Amino acid sequence: MAGLVPATNGSPQTKQYDSNLDARTRAGVSYPRSSLSLGGLGSWKRVPSVHIVADYGTDGYRLDADAVGAFPISDSLRARLAAWNDAFERACPPDAYEDITGKRFDFVAFAALGLEIAKAVKRELPHWRVLYWDEGLDWFLARDPRHQDRARAEYEITLKDAFAPPR
Repeated sequence: MAGLVPATNGSPQTKQYDSNLDARTRAGVSYPRSSLSLGGLGSWKRVPSVHIVADYGTDGYRLDADAVGAFPISDSLRARLAAWNDAFERACPPDAYEDITGKRFDFVAFAALGLEIAKAVKRELPHWRVLYWDEGLDWFLARDPRHQDRARAEYEITLKDAFAPPR
């Protein structure tokens, strides 16, 4: 699991660690494990985070408060992300989640395309925390609302994920 990101000559790198030894957990501090980096002078700062999520009235992403300023991705990737979100707005009616056959909207294909876009975002922003909201998984998990944990539909895209060959 990715953890603290130590800065080396201004270039943060991912460090692996045992979560059982995480001092922040023992101290009762609550924030995502991979949301911190060590600045050049030993000071801690938060790593910017972005959520890749299709939603009505958005551009396909949501920046956390840690991400100050603009979302620094290429224009071509920004266009892909916007087109992906626009396809969701146009083709996915809100009641499509109730359709267990998936005939109203192809959540699985849509989620696969979104995952590729999230991986591209991670490749362009390797020092950012990139979280992906999987609409296909969300649609599937909605089958049993008594046991639905919406947090299971969102997961972090790591560098290993971003550079893995497509399946």
